[in-house]
Amino acid sequence: MLPKIRLLAAILLLLSCVMPLSDCSLVHHDTRTTYGYEYTYGFGPLWGTLTVIAYLWPLILLLLFRKRASLRVRLLLQTLELLLCVGTIYWLYNLASAGKLLYGAYVAFGAAIIFTVAGFLFAFGRSPPSGSSESLLKMKVPI
Repeated sequence: MLPKIRLLAAILLLLSCVMPLSDCSLVHHDTRTTYGYEYTYGFGPLWGTLTVIAYLWPLILLLLFRKRASLRVRLLLQTLELLLCVGTIYWLYNLASAGKLLYGAYVAFGAAIIFTVAGFLFAFGRSPPSGSSESLLKMKVPI
C-alpha cells in the first residue's frame, strides 16, 4: 500500500508543475486597474535545473531504488528524501512568493510531504526478522 501511495504522491508532484503556484497581480494607484502577470520557471540554466529537480526527484528515487536495501543505504536514502522534501518546499515557495499561493503550491507541498512520510513508514515501519542487524534499532536501552 505504501509504495502505491509514494508513486501517487510522486505523480501528483509532477502534475503540480502545470498548476498555478501563485497569483501575481499589481494594482496601479492612479487608475485602480489590476494587471495580472504570468510567470515562468525559466530563470536560467541553474534555476531551471533546480526547478526540474524539485518536481522530478521522487520519480527518480522510485525508479533508481526499487529493491530493498540494507539499513545503512535506507538511512542514507531517507535522509536524502527528507532533505529533498525540505528543499522542494523551500524552492517552490520561493518561486511562488511573489504573490498569493494558489492550489498548485499546496498540491506540490502536500505531495512532497506525503512522499517523504510514506517513505519513512515504508522503510522503517515493518518489523525486522529476529536476529538481524535491523533488530538493533528496536532494542530498548535502560537509562
